[in-house]
Amino acid sequence: MSNPAPRSTKPYWLIACAAVILLAAGTLFYHQQLSKAAAEAQAAQEAARLDYDTALINACLPQVQEAIDNFYADYLTISPTAANYVTTVESVTTDDNHNNATVVLNVYPYVGPHDSVGCDRITLALSNTGTITVQDFAHLSSETLPDNLSNLILKPLPAGQE
Repeated sequence: MSNPAPRSTKPYWLIACAAVILLAAGTLFYHQQLSKAAAEAQAAQEAARLDYDTALINACLPQVQEAIDNFYADYLTISPTAANYVTTVESVTTDDNHNNATVVLNVYPYVGPHDSVGCDRITLALSNTGTITVQDFAHLSSETLPDNLSNLILKPLPAGQE
């Protein structure tokens, strides 16, 4: 009786390597798809937050502008502009019953062609009846105006509280 010819192990080795490579490629592709979906979800969440922040800032802008007017009246001949695109929401908190909210905004008011005069932090109280009142105003920093706007200065702006 003769011995059968030994089988070659090369095809099995190639098949095993190909399977490992396909598995690794599939895992990598799946991970990339998950990462892409997570990034898209985060971008959508950030866009929604920006929409909420813009709506909140727009609702508070009359009180913000009034606080800016009051503070800068002693320093400048004109009132700097506070706009929603130079205002950021720092924080929003509510009381235990969620009836009243406290909103802290950072404002970068400007004069002329968008020359910032500084940074201010304004704390607002929002009641459940729709009343918005300024609780606190802090001038955090001042900017130097360009020479062509120096005629607007009544007295130098304070250094700030930061």
